[in-house]
Amino acid sequence: MTYDLLPALRRHLDGGLYVSLSRQSELFAATASLGIPGLHIDTFSDPVSAVTRSLRFSKTKHEFIGSVRQLKAPVALSMMRHVWTPFTAAALRAAGVRVIEVLHDASPHPGESCPLWKRHLALSLRSTDGIVTLSNHVRDQVIAQYGYPGDRIWHVPHASLSYATWNGPPRRLPTDRPIRLLFFGRLLCYKGLALLAKAYLEIAQFLPVTLHVAGFGKSTGLEPLTGRSDVTIENRWVPETEVGSLLQSADVLLAPYSEASQSGVVPCAYAAGLPVVATPVGGLREQVRDGVTGVRATRHEAPAFAAAIAQLIADPNLYSRCSAGALKASSCELSISNMSLSLTRAVREIAVRPKRDMSSQRGTWRLIGVGVRPLRTSVSQPGPPEP
Repeated sequence: MTYDLLPALRRHLDGGLYVSLSRQSELFAATASLGIPGLHIDTFSDPVSAVTRSLRFSKTKHEFIGSVRQLKAPVALSMMRHVWTPFTAAALRAAGVRVIEVLHDASPHPGESCPLWKRHLALSLRSTDGIVTLSNHVRDQVIAQYGYPGDRIWHVPHASLSYATWNGPPRRLPTDRPIRLLFFGRLLCYKGLALLAKAYLEIAQFLPVTLHVAGFGKSTGLEPLTGRSDVTIENRWVPETEVGSLLQSADVLLAPYSEASQSGVVPCAYAAGLPVVATPVGGLREQVRDGVTGVRATRHEAPAFAAAIAQLIADPNLYSRCSAGALKASSCELSISNMSLSLTRAVREIAVRPKRDMSSQRGTWRLIGVGVRPLRTSVSQPGPPEP
């Protein structure tokens, strides 16, 4: 997302843009080659480097803040929360910089929670003057769970990224081969793999289909599909360079999730002209427009998900209409240009607003240097939004 956004942000901000990248990013070299000035940081990529570089974090933070002071940048836009984010953001605010963070999740997904997840998020929120959410679902969660002020939240839908671009007319259902269904993403508990397996076994009895599952994680739930000649399961990290071809070779993207803040894969599928079949949960209800960019199941159940897949691939006109809708969404409201304009507006607005008063935020911890001490820890307790 950062790689795609930077050229557009540079244009919209009249050249007043600097970037700080992690040198351990898979796209570091490509992003750095865009030629946008800034200071890049060594973060970490394994447990050993996580310990050693975190021990040197105080020095890294000092150098980073010094560089930002020299730039006299009024606003820092954090594209994704990192373990160091609360401490870096607090130091930026102490230096007079407004901080706005793109918040991807307001609650841990089932299967990836850790004891300090919510406390870390509370720290991150405390160190911001505003946040950007990629779905209204997350916006509502962060207001309800953390009392974050709604007038300092900007909703900016997740844009289509440049992995795969379909330049031809809307796709049509193939008639000379089976229809290729794709599940792509991390293999985690909340991704609905057991539901996917049950639904696929149901439709494979009467429709010509194949299934490709690609992603890294735990394939628990896919056991009923093991050994089938019409199913390919690739449990591996898919490099950035392979994502485009994976999307281009599919006919339908499947999102059988049990919970979702929003999906980064869905808008990327739209750029490839792929209709999406999704469960009616979380941010997926916003991203997948039923009958326009794909089909939403009526319930989060395997029979309902199977029925949604069958509805799409048994109707060539519906399929082509949804492919056209996906391409239109990708090039219009979900374009990188639109997202960069929305982020630019948020940055310009936060730059002229006073610092946010955090005294009434629920579930926050007070920062002391690079350590913390508890202020209030009832981070999971919902309550009314702050006026």
